[in-house]
Amino acid sequence: MRSVNDKVGTVIVTYNRKFSLINCLEKVINQTYLPDVVYVIDNFSTDGSPELLKEKGYIDDIPVVDNQPVEVVKKIKIQDRELEIRYVRMNENTGGAGGFYEGIKRSYEAGCDWIWLMDDDGFPSPNCLENLMKHKDKGDFLNAVVVSTEDSKRLAFSCRELFIWNKRYIRSENRIIDTLEDLKRESKNGIFYDAAIPFNGTLISRKLVSRIGFPIKEFFTWYDEVEYMYRAILAGFKLLVILDAVFYHPPEKKVIRRLFNRYPVIDDATDLRRYCIHRNETHMLLKYNRRALVKNLIKYAFFYLFYKPRYLGLYMEAVLDGILGRWGKEKKFIKQSLLNDKK
Repeated sequence: MRSVNDKVGTVIVTYNRKFSLINCLEKVINQTYLPDVVYVIDNFSTDGSPELLKEKGYIDDIPVVDNQPVEVVKKIKIQDRELEIRYVRMNENTGGAGGFYEGIKRSYEAGCDWIWLMDDDGFPSPNCLENLMKHKDKGDFLNAVVVSTEDSKRLAFSCRELFIWNKRYIRSENRIIDTLEDLKRESKNGIFYDAAIPFNGTLISRKLVSRIGFPIKEFFTWYDEVEYMYRAILAGFKLLVILDAVFYHPPEKKVIRRLFNRYPVIDDATDLRRYCIHRNETHMLLKYNRRALVKNLIKYAFFYLFYKPRYLGLYMEAVLDGILGRWGKEKKFIKQSLLNDKK
């Protein structure tokens, strides 16, 4: 049963994936429980995303941006209800972190009671939002089950149960859950507690945003959603995964290597992602899990010193920037990537 008192906003963050965006948007506006407003946060896509949205009838005008993001609004009739599509074209690529910051902030300021979050490369099952909203009285950080688009028996991302340690730090259980069967086995009455794969069909309350604020937009990409989840846990909010709320997503594509066949390290191909991973993870672990930070520093220092020495300087720069909270250097890696693409 839909509550007339709940205003629900959806945030879709997109960048240069126009066909995936259309697929995600169409899945959202055909939910059994319709949101009231959909914010499409476009990180200055260059692949014709706004043109395709206009062609499909989701916007009437393509905004021209200068120094600030520009928003255009269109109201459409769906299932005898009026739904607002608010297309926000950013004036630069702010990454997933900047996109979710913008979307959550706009939804909150528009008075939304619940905010449903997702990237453009995933999409919800038809009753995903309805099944999340059924449990709104049980928590403020409700999560869908994120299932792999390549294998419906597996989760798109593995997860672990999280708990508070020493009143101020976050730690995780050693046991990794990566199949739907394992998740169901460990659940209680259709709910799995104390774990999440955030911002993939995640539904957060206005109360939560009021308490903990917005994601750290300066992260640009990687770990912004994890940091936000950790912040929520320390603020006293429970994580719930609702098993009958399904969100589909391509499986995680991280390149993982193992030192001594035991210790996992992320060995990403691009300088931008490598830098953001280490800067953001360092900043996050410094606040939430210093023991894990020390282990990380030892592990990656060894890895880069003996296996990938060409990246040792980048790693040290990223770690120092994470410790000191220095932001914005990802722009030089973006610029370098664009120059390489032109060669």
